[in-house]
Amino acid sequence: MVFMCGASLPSPVIKLLAKHEDDAQALRAAGVRYACDQLVGLAQHGVRGLHVYSMNHPDIAASAADALRAAGFCGSSSCG
Repeated sequence: MVFMCGASLPSPVIKLLAKHEDDAQALRAAGVRYACDQLVGLAQHGVRGLHVYSMNHPDIAASAADALRAAGFCGSSSCG
């Protein structure tokens, strides 16, 4: 369905969609990991003030904070 809208997607996203197309839970987990990797990459390149829209899913926000914390980009009080 994603491919029917005509949007251009990055190759890594297309690979994730293809790999997990039949497993919604695995796709969600892979998407969260992908987003966390993006956040860490942005922080590594000096982007400050990252904001995560988790659409009322606190587990996603917690995953983002955990990823940034594990990469050394925030202390216990500055993420989450």
